Amino acid sequence: MESRLGKCEICTHTEAKYTCPGCEVSTCSVPCVKEHKNIYGCDGTRNTTAYVPAVNESVFRSDYGFLEEIANVVDGSHRLGSKIGFGYIPGNISMMMKHLRTAVHDRHMRLWFMPPEFTKRKMNRSFYNFKSKSIEWTVQTVFHSFENDSHKVYEHKVVEKIPLKNCIEGILAKEESTSWAQFFVTSLPNCTVLLQAEYIKCAKKRFFLMDQEKSLQDNLNHHTLVEFPAFHVVPKALAANFKTITLDEAIEEIKTRTKLERQKKEVKMPVDNESSGSESAPEVEAEPVRKIARLDIPEYKDICKIESDSDEDVAISGNFFNL
Repeated sequence: MESRLGKCEICTHTEAKYTCPGCEVSTCSVPCVKEHKNIYGCDGTRNTTAYVPAVNESVFRSDYGFLEEIANVVDGSHRLGSKIGFGYIPGNISMMMKHLRTAVHDRHMRLWFMPPEFTKRKMNRSFYNFKSKSIEWTVQTVFHSFENDSHKVYEHKVVEKIPLKNCIEGILAKEESTSWAQFFVTSLPNCTVLLQAEYIKCAKKRFFLMDQEKSLQDNLNHHTLVEFPAFHVVPKALAANFKTITLDEAIEEIKTRTKLERQKKEVKMPVDNESSGSESAPEVEAEPVRKIARLDIPEYKDICKIESDSDEDVAISGNFFNL
């Protein structure tokens, strides 16, 4: 029986069995499928945003599957967000990250992890050293110069027990060939070191004042971090452009935010006046619950049962399409 796809477009002498979703090339075997990918540079994935001149059942099934994938992603994100709230705690967290999080908690700090796709997550190589019983951080340092330029540098395996000043000097020593590093080497005593605030309102524009003489651990005590500490080295002449906040103010804001998040999650139960023992109780109007938008996609078999009420030439039959 002759294939409805015709001959294979690669070897041209065997009946075709497969059609590529991406370029719609007909092939007969796995070697021909691989060969067509090399010839046309196709990855076998259908372009879901490409223009379709005419809709048939194959295109409809593909679009329906695409909607189901979107619905699964949306539903999964809502489930994950309802479980963890702010921040990201991956379900398959590595043992090294667990030890790091425990060590940070023991030092009266908070540590949040980001999804693995984020650059900050990929750059983080912080870990807890069991031999020395100390955390070796990945440290991000941004140096701000008078020319409104900033230079971001990452340093790994920074022991938490060393003074912050020595940490910055070590970073500058590795960048001593650059002009901006030479400037900060000589002017570091006249610079202010700030820590990027996290988990508070307008966090990107607010900073904590650090003490260069104290160790990294003492400076980070009671602070909230996302992946790793992010410091900013600023000349004192430019320090007025950076809004600073005290640790007590930040803790108060975090407590307020946490309290509001918990109140949103609480479900208010109706009061039973008969069992309460009081003759009457004032009715309290419940706050409207914000509904999360979800994609309610009907079953494919239910869509196929839909019959068109219009008098168009193309009628939707029990097989959905009658073209």
